[in-house]
Amino acid sequence: MKQRYVCRISGEKLTLSLYSLRRAMRDKLLLKLGFQSLFRDNVSSFYFHALNRQTNLAERRCGPPSVNYYEFGVGLGGTLINYIKALRKFCKRSKKELYSYHIFAFDSFNGLPKKKSPKDDYKEWYEGCYSHSLSEIKQRVIKQGIDLRQGTVHLIKGFYEKTLTPELRNELKDYPPSIVTIDCDYYSSTKTVLEWLRPILVSGTLFYFDDIWSFHGNPHYGELAAINEFNKAEEGQLTPIPLFGLSSKIFIYSRREFEFTRENQDDRELNVEIVDSSTTSLQRKSIYASPLNCPLLKC
Repeated sequence: MKQRYVCRISGEKLTLSLYSLRRAMRDKLLLKLGFQSLFRDNVSSFYFHALNRQTNLAERRCGPPSVNYYEFGVGLGGTLINYIKALRKFCKRSKKELYSYHIFAFDSFNGLPKKKSPKDDYKEWYEGCYSHSLSEIKQRVIKQGIDLRQGTVHLIKGFYEKTLTPELRNELKDYPPSIVTIDCDYYSSTKTVLEWLRPILVSGTLFYFDDIWSFHGNPHYGELAAINEFNKAEEGQLTPIPLFGLSSKIFIYSRREFEFTRENQDDRELNVEIVDSSTTSLQRKSIYASPLNCPLLKC
């Protein structure tokens, strides 16, 4: 005789058999195991979830208008490769066009600069640390099956005080970041990045801070100090978001004046270019032609 469980939802009886409960639990376990087999590290898992979330928001016109990935601090390329792996899996499973997603990676490709502030002073960081050449990173990207000739991976070489210019930001303002990785270690570099990004940030942008806990949570050092100072300006807020496996390193941005209200809906349709996921890669490239041909984006 099958066991049955009865529960009430809004006063109505709902009868569940033990078989159906076991089947639901099995399906959930199989899904979890299957996902773990795809990604054996939390970073790729986060990127996969973030791509799904941000693509959904873009299609609903409730967040950044297109899913552009920005990375500051490439080093050996570990996080960049993790993102590319997640992107390939996501596009395969959701039947999206791989080359409709743009990547902007900023690095000196000569290692860390000199420390500019006592807030940068972690014992394992020094000038020239994490130096890996531009050609080395390109080769690692190509090994992931990415055709650089498609023009969707942009590697911007140079120290931030020279490359993060108002001119470059102006070129990218119609293609704001949707997912941002900050892995440039120093407080001073992180502060420079955040201030440069501020004018083009859209509510709903996700941030991953790789080195936020290097100073064991001390709010006066490193990336955490830069985040606190960024928030004090009260133009927008970075808030921890506990929806992903790396919740202690993940933040979400929101403007002080929230954009995605019903009152602003008509303005968004007129002034914000929404990239539809069903758009072909050729159409997307024609939309993106001006920034891609800009000499500021050439390494």
